[in-house]
Amino acid sequence: MTEFAVVIFPDRAKAYEGLRALTELHDEGSATVYATAVVHRDANGALKVDERSYEGPVGTALATLVGALIGVFGGPAGVVAGAATGTLIGGTRDLLHVDVSDDFLAETETELTPGKFAVVAEIAEDWTAPLDVRMGRIGGTVVRESRDAFADALMQQRADAMRQSFKHFEAERASARAEDMEDRLDAQLAREQKRLQAMADKARTKIEERKAELNSKLEALQLQAGKATPAVRGRIEQRIAALRQDFEGREEQLRRAYELSTEAFKAPAQA
Repeated sequence: MTEFAVVIFPDRAKAYEGLRALTELHDEGSATVYATAVVHRDANGALKVDERSYEGPVGTALATLVGALIGVFGGPAGVVAGAATGTLIGGTRDLLHVDVSDDFLAETETELTPGKFAVVAEIAEDWTAPLDVRMGRIGGTVVRESRDAFADALMQQRADAMRQSFKHFEAERASARAEDMEDRLDAQLAREQKRLQAMADKARTKIEERKAELNSKLEALQLQAGKATPAVRGRIEQRIAALRQDFEGREEQLRRAYELSTEAFKAPAQA
């Protein structure tokens, strides 16, 4: 299980000190740091990105979170800015994509007031003390949340609801007698099938994204383990096992979403 951590600092110098401390925690094996960004809120309250290290699959989740935060802080203009960077999908609080709760976004919005800076990171840690203590010494406030699999579960639930809707219209069409009613239901069924196909395509894309993310994170963990002492290596291997288990659960939910989306109109069940 990985986490998102937003560490809030009073100024730029402290934020970069916090970024260095985060690197040290990774180097000593106390945590695994997958991706980071340094951001700040300007005088108007908009979120600006000062530095980022979230290129490629390993940083996809953090890039999406940063885009969501841009939207949260910037209102309609922030939505445009987040979308322009390719990190915001659908709106300021589209939790289907961000993998965090609305409470986490709200707490970050409250703590990260105009003029303050923050280090935003996706990490894996065995316990919270090393990060909290190190950041506390610098004057940082940590807001964190486990990156939950509820977004993938929600996709599965939506696919099931859409399948039920399709089946309902299909049954209604089978019992229709009037020609105008048949035409209306044919059109509705075509719309529902289009929605289901879009959901199936989205689920397949998500599965591939999750696989790419898993492989990138495994590579980062294995690189970290290769440099660690035997005692620390054991903890990193536990993180590897936890990451694999988390991926398997997410993949199963996404595969089920795909199956639910395609079985309604008997599309080929491939993923």
